[in-house]
Amino acid sequence: MIPTGHRVLLVEDEPLVARSLMLVLRSFHPVHAADVSAIPAALAGVGPVACVLSDLGVPGGGGPAAWDVLERVRPDLLPHFRVLTGGGSSLAHFAAFLDAKKPIVWTKPIDPLTLRLLVQEILDQAQATLDVSGPEGGAA
Repeated sequence: MIPTGHRVLLVEDEPLVARSLMLVLRSFHPVHAADVSAIPAALAGVGPVACVLSDLGVPGGGGPAAWDVLERVRPDLLPHFRVLTGGGSSLAHFAAFLDAKKPIVWTKPIDPLTLRLLVQEILDQAQATLDVSGPEGGAA
């Protein structure tokens, strides 16, 4: 299991959806919400992040913009990045991004237990692959 303090970063523009996802995950993992433009600051300021969940279609930049930011500032997090979508037209609208980058896509709504288990899998993978010993990893 990932050490206490490793966070899930959530990019979600719908307040009720963001709150629901945070409530489901918060009892098991620290969760920090940020918009796309705040991802670099969040990665630097909230402690070690080991999982990023992004809504696909956030106004001003969702999954594609979040991916681009991570590619520049923390490419090691890309294997631990997941796109959330309600499906439908957003999948068609973002087809070029999905085809080119091939992120793992989770469809909302997602069962709370399933969400916890899927995030725990990501955090377990992150424990094995991310450097959690230095200043960015947060361990002292």
